[in-house]
Amino acid sequence: MKIDDKDIGLKQITITLKNDANDVSITVTKLTEKPAEVVHEIAGKVYKYIKITHTNLADVLEEAKVRAIVEKSWLTREGIAKEKISIYRYETERWQELPTTIVEETADFVYYEAITAKLSYFAVGEKTVVEAPEEEVPPEEEVPEEEVPEEELLVKAWIWILIGVIVIIIAIVLIAAATRKKTVRKKKTRKKTVRKKK
Repeated sequence: MKIDDKDIGLKQITITLKNDANDVSITVTKLTEKPAEVVHEIAGKVYKYIKITHTNLADVLEEAKVRAIVEKSWLTREGIAKEKISIYRYETERWQELPTTIVEETADFVYYEAITAKLSYFAVGEKTVVEAPEEEVPPEEEVPEEEVPEEELLVKAWIWILIGVIVIIIAIVLIAAATRKKTVRKKKTRKKTVRKKK
């Protein structure tokens, strides 16, 4: 069903039926303000209120695609980005914000589409669902270094000093042992040479 009057706020309604139906009719009415029987307000700014009535559709309607049309001049005047518009349906005493997508854009108008399971009062207006902010990752807590008591530091220092002294002693012993072996060998070689001369 196409709607030629752009002032209504709707461009087209496409319905999908569960079963065949006879004598189906849909009536779209432009409203100049919020309907009197609707007690709840939409939090954001409203472009249009629309009433959609029908006959012989209640039991057979599977879904309806509702295409809305919004003047760019209104968006500019109200300071609303084109991505921040939603189509709403009034049901059970509250406005339900329908998932809405931009399907077309011209120099003067932006066209939006939403899918609904029922037809009733509709509004086209500013999106009010607040997008969840990205969770901030808390900074890693610095683990304070454990303070080592001075006594422990002194004990550790003495341990390293002792290790150093032990290493030096072992080195001296090894050097002394190596030196003795060399002198013993030299003495033996001297004795051998003396015997040959005799």
